[in-house]
Amino acid sequence: MSAQRYGWEQLVAAQQWILENTLKITPAEEDERPVKRTQDAKLALNLAAAQQFHAREGHLRVPRKHVNPWRRRTRCQAVRAALTEV
Repeated sequence: MSAQRYGWEQLVAAQQWILENTLKITPAEEDERPVKRTQDAKLALNLAAAQQFHAREGHLRVPRKHVNPWRRRTRCQAVRAALTEV
């Protein structure tokens, strides 16, 4: 529903009427809209995150995402079973 609120101007009048009168959804105010960040702002956020991580961990070797081996095995078994049924 947030997409409709943020893109209210792109909706036709009938869509706006339905949202307002049946779902009680109103257009988003300017202060509610997500902030568009520039590349410089994104870089600054990433740099700050790296500095915090380094201060906490003492290194910048970020570990890979942990995957539970049991879930991975179950998923692989389910895929194999589906392929053999075909």
